[in-house]
Amino acid sequence: CHVHADVAWDYADYPEKKHKWPVVGGWHDAGNYSQYVASTAPTAQALLDAFERHPALFKDGDGNLPESGNKLPDILDEARWGLSWLLSMQEPATGAFRARESVYEYDEGKPDADRKPHWVAGSGTAASAR
Repeated sequence: CHVHADVAWDYADYPEKKHKWPVVGGWHDAGNYSQYVASTAPTAQALLDAFERHPALFKDGDGNLPESGNKLPDILDEARWGLSWLLSMQEPATGAFRARESVYEYDEGKPDADRKPHWVAGSGTAASAR
């Protein structure tokens, strides 16, 4: 999900669709299918910390991910997925991070069927600090 053509419009232009952010990866925060820096950053950090502390516990193929079989532990593939999204939320000109990517009106359908426009919120100190 989040791969349809109507994803990652800059909320500063709402409701017009003028500028798209090149978002990649990331995880939903909850049933509303939004993605937040505030939850993605500590989750990616926790995955990396777990691997750093106990690398022998994590193998390639453990998570049955699309990336499984690439000779990297799946936990690192999953951390990369979150970090890729985080980095795609960073403003190139200032280094600040946008806070979230979400829909304006939530839907109760399945995430892979979601085709509503998704909007990228403005940057902020909390998101940048994460």
